[in-house]
Amino acid sequence: MNASTRGLILLVTFLSVAACAPSGTARDHYEDGYTKLRSGDVDGALSEFNKAIELAPSRASPYFGRGQARQSKNDLAGAVADYTKAIELKPDFAQAYDMRGIARAEQGNLVGAIADYNRAIVLNPTSAPPYSNRGLAEFDKGDLDGAIADYNRAIKLSPNAAQPYNNRGFAKFHKGDLNGALADYDRAIELGPKTVQAYVNRSVVKRNLGDAGGATADCAKAAELANVVRARGCSVTE
Repeated sequence: MNASTRGLILLVTFLSVAACAPSGTARDHYEDGYTKLRSGDVDGALSEFNKAIELAPSRASPYFGRGQARQSKNDLAGAVADYTKAIELKPDFAQAYDMRGIARAEQGNLVGAIADYNRAIVLNPTSAPPYSNRGLAEFDKGDLDGAIADYNRAIKLSPNAAQPYNNRGFAKFHKGDLNGALADYDRAIELGPKTVQAYVNRSVVKRNLGDAGGATADCAKAAELANVVRARGCSVTE
């Protein structure tokens, strides 16, 4: 995955589903795990999820939480194992399939990732992230039309989310539809004005359309947002 150009829909998701959430002290550790994960204390989160699992080993949600923490540390094998355990304990756990798909895609297992996204969509067809994530995997397999179709579905389900527009713009750019890509990046920035990737991508399109000044301005904005001298993916011609 190229983080400077596209983005997976990967969220730190706190689950409150009674069917899979632990109770009592185990739930306290589970909730503390998410609090720490959101604050960036990944090791602390892992410790809390481990405690929740020790106290409630038959509940799916602590394994799901620990999988997200492991994924944050780039322990993809560990994340896949935890998502798999969560699915074993709760076979209709759509988010676990989606997150396992992301981890598998990051491992380079696109076939496995798409299978997981497919299952997530079957279990929850009105959730936008699996469509957008499947679009990324289809793009990586070279199926640009399939990717765009999935981004269209994600946008229909979640029209105010910036990332599917950014991803669709990237696919349109690679199909040679520069104006379509530009329109999607404009919309992504309108919805998510701090989306660094969209500014970088739009700068590339503007440069290809002959708008050097606009391209340079977008690169400058991306660098400002990312707090770097030059945003990754930006090529500024003096």
